[in-house]
Amino acid sequence: MTLPDYADLAVCPFCGSNLSRGQPRGVDEWGPLPSGRAVLVDGPPAPSGSQPPAEEQVLHSLSCPQCAGPLSVRAGRRILLCAHCGVRVLVTGGGGFSRWLFPQKIGRDQALATAGKWLRDYPGISGRAREVPVTRARLVHVPIWEHKALVAGWEFGTKLRTRYHLVTDGEGNERLDLALSKEPFEEPHLLERRFFQAACDIDALEATRPRFSGRELLLPMVAGEVEPSSTVMEPRGTAAEIAERGRKLALQSASGAADPHGRMLILRESLTLLYYPLWLVDYQAGGRPYRIVVDARDGSVNSASAPAREGRLTPSLGLRIAALVAAAVFALWLGSVVDAARVPTVFVAVIVCVTAILLVLRSPGGGKVEYHEPFSS
Repeated sequence: MTLPDYADLAVCPFCGSNLSRGQPRGVDEWGPLPSGRAVLVDGPPAPSGSQPPAEEQVLHSLSCPQCAGPLSVRAGRRILLCAHCGVRVLVTGGGGFSRWLFPQKIGRDQALATAGKWLRDYPGISGRAREVPVTRARLVHVPIWEHKALVAGWEFGTKLRTRYHLVTDGEGNERLDLALSKEPFEEPHLLERRFFQAACDIDALEATRPRFSGRELLLPMVAGEVEPSSTVMEPRGTAAEIAERGRKLALQSASGAADPHGRMLILRESLTLLYYPLWLVDYQAGGRPYRIVVDARDGSVNSASAPAREGRLTPSLGLRIAALVAAAVFALWLGSVVDAARVPTVFVAVIVCVTAILLVLRSPGGGKVEYHEPFSS
């Protein structure tokens, strides 16, 4: 059995057993496995402070830690049920965090159809790009860190609040007016805070971080659950760095006051590595590459790019052309005012105008249309 780096569990295709990383049987010179993992390992307890070499790590069948009976095997489940004593065993991953997978619901054909529909319907796209055959698509799983903390505490201080005040003018007329007032407050807190951070360069994929709350249905990152032809991107950053940053953000003031006083404590926290599936649909138009990113969970377009229709200028190109035109007009005005500089300024104005014309002619279809999913980050 081969267990990929991104997975904590594997299901044996022959006997159906749930398998996890362990140490070779009978070896006692390496350290124990992380707590909370139900792993069957022979041999006496090993001393702490050492780890087995990567090439020596093997997979072992899981058994009940209470009665040593066989655990019921269900592919893709992280909670295993003992058939003898009924104890439920939660198998967690090493490294201080667990790995979970957003289920893929959109296949390759559906992703290609979504990309083709976007090219046909989105406004401002060049006509030559609307009929481009889109046939290349690859599935990637983007890693995203999630730090979840249950925070409790209290705060007190002052807040600026908007209140209605009764105002009387010089003629005796009364009206309600809004005004800011500083008022004291005391607030207890018991809340759950979540912090998300991309564990890879999503911008390099020409995508944006998908929208999710962290409360969606997830699957354990088990070997065999991921499509073999897909790419699982390597996570960036360490668990310690993400946990430290998540704690700092979780302990920030929850009242929104300018001068809060109090104390916030973290009662419970967890760190998770979430893998989100995205389809990268690549195509070419006018000899240039473009990409449409399709969400493999709900089938929506995450981000996309296409050549703009003829005559459409991008904002950056329009600003450059406007600057060149302004420079040409200024050169002609200077030549009309100063007789000695008439010939050089006319020469400069001609060069600037030719440059502006070449920018327009060389722009591919007048520019590039870009789309990003609303409210994404």
